[in-house]
Amino acid sequence: MRTHRAGEMMRLPRRNGTPSNTTKRQSLRRWFEEGFPRAFAWLATTVYRLTGDWRGWRPLLTRTSAHLAVIAVAIVAIRLSNVEWPAQAAPTLSTPALPASAGAGGNEEKAEDVLAQFNRQNGRAFLNGRGGANGAIIRLARPHTIIPERPRLDIITYTVQVGDTVQAIAALFGLQPTTIMWANPAIEDAPDLLRIGQEVIILPIDGVYHTVAEGDTLESIAEKYKVEPEAIATCEYNHLEPPNYSIEEGMRLIVPGGEKPYVPKVVTTYTGPV
Repeated sequence: MRTHRAGEMMRLPRRNGTPSNTTKRQSLRRWFEEGFPRAFAWLATTVYRLTGDWRGWRPLLTRTSAHLAVIAVAIVAIRLSNVEWPAQAAPTLSTPALPASAGAGGNEEKAEDVLAQFNRQNGRAFLNGRGGANGAIIRLARPHTIIPERPRLDIITYTVQVGDTVQAIAALFGLQPTTIMWANPAIEDAPDLLRIGQEVIILPIDGVYHTVAEGDTLESIAEKYKVEPEAIATCEYNHLEPPNYSIEEGMRLIVPGGEKPYVPKVVTTYTGPV
């Protein structure tokens, strides 16, 4: 056995008061292994509870926000309605007074001066109020233009389109359907058999379109269509020359307000053995 001498003290290894690096790493590792999962679980539980509470409060918050928005809009509208907006004053055209003068010549000279002064004042007022140039009158823009209906001055032709009927064509030109039929023999015979591309004669007024035959006179034509001869003679669309108002065979005349006599259609049928 090894013995120590008297008075000698046995040397023991001294330990440092501060923890070593190895101890720190072990503590940090233990915290990550044990403490971090607990902290994460607590955080997840807290978030879930807060989310559940928010879902419960969300309908109430939505309704409250909508009511507050309506109240804010109403307040703004009331405030704006009480605001007095400045109105632009219309330019006032002043008329200078004519000064009194003793002589007639002086009156003429003064009148010319006053008229020139009046024009200058009106020009300046127009420039200040309307923004015109050199006092000229500018036509204001009108977004809606009314086009007046002008009467047609001559006979025209119309090409039948898809879906056209005699009634539709007559309404398009402001005429009676009978006027369309009496001016077009093919349509008069079969008014329901319009063909696309077919040309239709359109009279400028209601009446009958008559072709002068041999032996016709204004009196006979007027009697046929139940009108006065003067109506045919003075019709501006017939271009008849006074005082005789002579007509020729083959000439086509418009009979204003005329009515064509009704001619019943004759249908021939055959009976018997074939």
